[in-house]
Amino acid sequence: MKIYNKVVLPLLLSVVIVGCGGGGQDSASNPTPTPTPVVNTAPSITSTSIDTATVGEAYSYTFTATDVDAADTLTMSATEPGALSWLTFDAVTGILSGTPASGNVAATSISITVNDGTEDITQTFTITVEDSTTEPEPEPEPEPEPTGEELLTNGDFENGIANWRADMGSVIDEQGNSIFEAIVETATTNIYDINQSNVFDIVEGETYVLSYKAKASQARTLLAGLGLNSGNYFNISETVSLTTEWQTFTATVVADGIGGVGSRVLFDM
Repeated sequence: MKIYNKVVLPLLLSVVIVGCGGGGQDSASNPTPTPTPVVNTAPSITSTSIDTATVGEAYSYTFTATDVDAADTLTMSATEPGALSWLTFDAVTGILSGTPASGNVAATSISITVNDGTEDITQTFTITVEDSTTEPEPEPEPEPEPTGEELLTNGDFENGIANWRADMGSVIDEQGNSIFEAIVETATTNIYDINQSNVFDIVEGETYVLSYKAKASQARTLLAGLGLNSGNYFNISETVSLTTEWQTFTATVVADGIGGVGSRVLFDM
């Protein structure tokens, strides 16, 4: 004989019945997805402003911007104060341009804005209009005239080539000034083959100042100085470089071995 213990287990149920027309799926168990919101990216300004303008000169600045949102359309506008009435802004090209007058000299702020349909991005900068008038360059100081007595006879060529020994050339007038002109067509074997000299007395040991102006039709050199007019023709001289413009040359010479009656100033070409 078998004996069993009898166990009674209570059963608790909670039943809910929901009616669904047409027999479709339960919408509570399959909700409709919520769309992801679109996030706008603001445009970026890519140009650097031009902050200075000059009276009487054309000013131009091209404003540019980009947007990573390819579908966005960018529009531009400018806020121009009355002081910048000389400027015109082209909203299509982004070009800010104009020419200031003397009455526009000032420093004035201006704003240019780009809009992508959602956001405004603004570039604000100051345009400083400067006067075109510049201080005139000071006149160069005149070169000091050598002090002392003029020792050459007809050193200014006012009497033609009188007192001058010249292998070639003549005195001509240039803007009211008498100048000596030598036409050197071909090179010579020695620089002294074409010479211009003026004879005067040189005192041994004395100091002399030689001053002259010279130019050439093309760059070349000239030898100038003081020296003997006979014997070995010893001289104290220097070579200078000529250009097509007048230049003033000055040399200080101490008479050492060149003193005597009838010595000379010489120019060898």
